[in-house]
Amino acid sequence: MISVRGAMAPVRFVVLAQAEPQTLARVVNYVAQLGKTPRRVRADEHGGLMTIVIEQDGLSDHQAKVMAEKMRASVLVERVTLTLGRKLIDPTSGQLSVEKGGSAGTPASHPRGPR
Repeated sequence: MISVRGAMAPVRFVVLAQAEPQTLARVVNYVAQLGKTPRRVRADEHGGLMTIVIEQDGLSDHQAKVMAEKMRASVLVERVTLTLGRKLIDPTSGQLSVEKGGSAGTPASHPRGPR
């Protein structure tokens, strides 16, 4: 929850992950673990990758950051971008980008081998 004198703002997660049958359920489950139902979920598959966008109300900025880190820790997830309401974390990009194997703002470039 981003507070502007106590007001709550929506949170948006954009997840880039491997397009596997369990990917969407695993990512959305992080919201469910907090006892919440996402306001909006969208998933698109493209070239073996899946982009998942989750919009959620009622999370503190700390909860959102922790959730983004948990999503990022999933073996299927390549990148998580988090936007917190209108008040943005990074004044330059407006987003907190959490990635595996890459620096903030650039996609992870390491190839994924067999597991």
